[in-house]
Amino acid sequence: MGLQQSKEELLYQQVNYGNVDRIRTLRAQGAGLEWVDKEGKTPLMVACMRPDLLNVAKVLIELGANVNAYRPGSHSNPFITNDDCNTALELAREKGHVNVVWAIEGRISLFGGWMWENYAPAFLDAIAPQFMTSKMYYFL
Repeated sequence: MGLQQSKEELLYQQVNYGNVDRIRTLRAQGAGLEWVDKEGKTPLMVACMRPDLLNVAKVLIELGANVNAYRPGSHSNPFITNDDCNTALELAREKGHVNVVWAIEGRISLFGGWMWENYAPAFLDAIAPQFMTSKMYYFL
């Protein structure tokens, strides 16, 4: 007899298939979102590595996947830029993925709403621009 897979491993497999409905079902049945494969990748990491799985990444974030998870030997930082000097947040904005923008900003923004509009542009951008998301108010 073969070994039975855990719900977490099944969820991970469904990420590869892009099966959002099955992912939601497994999560509702108590499957965790942080199962790690032998390469150290979580389901969210797998979804983020493939452009065709953007909708899966969005669902995983909505379901509570840890956006700060990191692979062994590395550390996840939302302010890290790619070779074109863009963060994941900037790329999501550029592509018009509003829900992904909201999900990321919800995890990293220090200020939001009226507080951002009244205080951030002049004061906070000047002293700590790396901690601010300069286009957040566009989606309010």
